[in-house]
Amino acid sequence: MKKISIVSSCYNQEDKVGTCYETVRAICERDLPGYEREHIFIDNCSFDRRVEILVANTARDPKGTLALFFQSGCRTGSSGSWRAIQPRSTIRGAVDQW
Repeated sequence: MKKISIVSSCYNQEDKVGTCYETVRAICERDLPGYEREHIFIDNCSFDRRVEILVANTARDPKGTLALFFQSGCRTGSSGSWRAIQPRSTIRGAVDQW
């Protein structure tokens, strides 16, 4: 099965990460049913409950894979997550705020 990796950044976004996760899940299930989904969240040393929320969402989602990158600084976290998917990626792109 082909895999699609989605990278989202977050910093103290507990009020939005659940919506982001569920929106990506719904889009992938509707438009990419033949793909395994991996959702990578880059965290910039947040102080909120976003990890707890993301883990709970993933636990309810049998097709979801969650990866968390805890980095200090936006560029450090972004480059770490891109390096993680680069060996197996075909198309890479970035989307601004969700």
